[in-house]
Amino acid sequence: MRGVMARIAEDETRHAELSWAIDDWAHERLSDTEHATLREARRRAVETLRAELTQPLDAELIAQAGMPPPEVAAALLTSLERELWA
Repeated sequence: MRGVMARIAEDETRHAELSWAIDDWAHERLSDTEHATLREARRRAVETLRAELTQPLDAELIAQAGMPPPEVAAALLTSLERELWA
């Protein structure tokens, strides 16, 4: 299971790199109104994710897939919000 998750993580890292490149490209092309709309959409997405992270995970999923428990996931999200999306 860990090997599969490692391959998925590598693939998701590439997706994230592409997403940031698209964000950089699009950022300079957006109007002030579009920037505000994007900020609000990101804020709502983070709220949704934060709510989802409160759901308990199966202990086996945490152990086998390396998923963080809810309190660690929430701390990671707070860090991402502060460092990447502020």
